[in-house]
Parts: sequence; C-alpha cells; structure tokens
Amino acid sequence: MNTSSIRRRRLAVSAAVAVSTALSVAIGVRLAGYGVPLALLLACCLSCVATFSSLLFRLVDARSTTTHRCTQAG
Repeated sequence: MNTSSIRRRRLAVSAAVAVSTALSVAIGVRLAGYGVPLALLLACCLSCVATFSSLLFRLVDARSTTTHRCTQAG
C-alpha cells in the first residue's frame, strides 16, 4: 500500500466511526426523550455503535476488494 491509499483508508475509517457515533447519539437522544433508564440507554447506544461501525467497515473494505474470475467456461 502506498502512502495516499493508507491516508484514504484512515480517513474512511475515521469517517465511519464518526458517522456511527453520530447515528448512535441521535438514537440515544430520541430514546432519552421517552425516559429510558441510563443503563439501558448506554447499552443501546453502544450496541448501535458496534453495529453501524461493522456495517461501515465492511463497506470501506468492499471498496478495495478485487475479484478474480476464471476465464475458462465451466
């Protein structure tokens, strides 16, 4: 990997973490309005961060994936 691709990957991963955190905070704020207890609110937000981060990391990895196919039929 060259330096520019490493920078782009770090930027993409940082953006994925920021987006997943922002989505989780938005969900947490909406749940807090309904009087959800703090422990349950924290558990929900942390699970959302993990889920959104996993999804976005897979998308970041999919950008750099190369698929090789056999040229022979059958």
